[in-house]
Amino acid sequence: MEVSIRPATPADIGDLTRYQMASYGGYAEVMYDDAVPGLSPRQILEMRFEQDGTTFHFAHGRMAEVGGELAGGAHAYPVDDESDDPPDHFIPRDRLYYFAPLEGLTLPGSYYLNVISVESAFRGQGVGRRLLEHVMGEGREAGFDKISLLAFEANSAAVGLYRSLGFEELKRRPVVPHPALMHEGSILLMAANL
Repeated sequence: MEVSIRPATPADIGDLTRYQMASYGGYAEVMYDDAVPGLSPRQILEMRFEQDGTTFHFAHGRMAEVGGELAGGAHAYPVDDESDDPPDHFIPRDRLYYFAPLEGLTLPGSYYLNVISVESAFRGQGVGRRLLEHVMGEGREAGFDKISLLAFEANSAAVGLYRSLGFEELKRRPVVPHPALMHEGSILLMAANL
């Protein structure tokens, strides 16, 4: 199966949002559910993907297609660029407790894979591997020698894919339980050489 990958456009924001919500395993809901009256977590994420000049911007997205049909997407950028992002004022302060274990769970100087997701009809067919290989190639071409990501340890399919491409666990932190989260256990910081 031939997988083509293209840069994301403004028309892809809705799909990138779906992919982010899937990749985050419920953290988007923890952050934004009922945070802003009249706005759903999805709407808040869509607004964030429109923020020009931030790491969250849709321009850092890539979309995978098979035969002209959307098959998945990814979102990646230099992790150190996050320091220039404005604070996320949408997250209520009383919810920051759930994100405390993620503080500092980064690999400075790396290219960071923020989101990767594959449409259910295309799972198990190599689309995720192709997307990840593409992002790794971009990081290499941009001069990075490492790529990093966060993964739920309990998401064994994703962790298996990452390990098959040379990713190794660097750190782990416990997930603070919340009813919206799909996984318990640990979140892993993983990285691979480029």
